Amino acid sequence: MKKPDDIFDIHVHWLGNPKLDTEYLEFALDWGMPFATSCLGHEGSMIAYPTFEQCVQANDATLRQMSEYPDFVYGFCYVSQKHENQAVEEVRRCIGEGMRGIKLWVAVKVDDPRTFPIAEAAIEHDVPILIHSYLRLDEILPEESKPKHICALARRYPELRIIMAHMALHWWDGIDAVARCPNIYVDTSGCDPELGSVEYAVAKLGSERVLYGSDAPGRDVLCQIGRVMAADISEKARQNVLHLNAKRLLKLEGEQ
Repeated sequence: MKKPDDIFDIHVHWLGNPKLDTEYLEFALDWGMPFATSCLGHEGSMIAYPTFEQCVQANDATLRQMSEYPDFVYGFCYVSQKHENQAVEEVRRCIGEGMRGIKLWVAVKVDDPRTFPIAEAAIEHDVPILIHSYLRLDEILPEESKPKHICALARRYPELRIIMAHMALHWWDGIDAVARCPNIYVDTSGCDPELGSVEYAVAKLGSERVLYGSDAPGRDVLCQIGRVMAADISEKARQNVLHLNAKRLLKLEGEQ
């Protein structure tokens, strides 16, 4: 696979696993690939339903990585809607220290009213919210947001910019569900690298609403890049997906 000239990974995690985290960082530095990241883990384990203290510790870890690699690491503030006013204040702290977005994982479905103050903080600070979404065969994780919950939030706040992570896993259903919400973008992370998925997203949403993401270090990065490089789309669309959309969304144009 030919190495892309420019690429920005919109979906990366620190897991608190030195080996995995270091391997991805070395890869990104070698490829000259900046990325957006949130810390969701401790000693290699993902933390769903976090305590407020765990969110603060996770965000502090991301801030340390941002300060060490300012041209590569762009943080997303990890919060849980269960913490209500504390979550909003944590968003303001993190954005004030340079983070570029907000990450909501598994704690409360995003159409719950407890999400609304966080959405309003995102609008106030002009940053996107990256929302985890998986259309699973079984309800493994209670309070996991589905595309319908994300669409409800998007319709309530049309000025809010939302990234639906993983194209909701079952990408054809996830993409169809959000097609009529122009403020919802999708990232390509965390799915099996199936041919046709990127083409379908570009055809349904337009290339300006599709962003490359890897979900590293939990996914093989080259496979995730390969699905975009192999996609039967125009070169302009490929550049949008690989890096231009992310830079526009995070207000990085002119900084790279």
